[in-house]
Amino acid sequence: MTLKPETRKEIVAAYKRGVRVIEICKVFDIKPRMVYALIQQERETGAIMPKARVRGRKPKITREQIEQLRQLILLNPEITLKEMKETLNLPISISSISLLVNNFLGFSFQEKTIRKRTRMPGGN
Repeated sequence: MTLKPETRKEIVAAYKRGVRVIEICKVFDIKPRMVYALIQQERETGAIMPKARVRGRKPKITREQIEQLRQLILLNPEITLKEMKETLNLPISISSISLLVNNFLGFSFQEKTIRKRTRMPGGN
């Protein structure tokens, strides 16, 4: 159950005033473990807001690196994937760079040059 920030503050304040957990549970219609979890979270982190839920794998390349890659391609359309990796010291494979350049940045390879796509991928 997700509680509003004001409700969380009221629960912690009531606990600190000495109100019994069972009474807090009745007033706010929550289970005791929620009260104890809030108190423990405040004790450990100093905050009572819900914890951020991070899902999935963390990206190996930052938005700044992606922007640097885009600028590098615009400045040097003849650059190879290997040169991109070496120039920017990217921590991803050459095939991942290829996918990034094609699908995310919208450039296409034609012989030795890289050009900006005029159509969206998968479109006719």
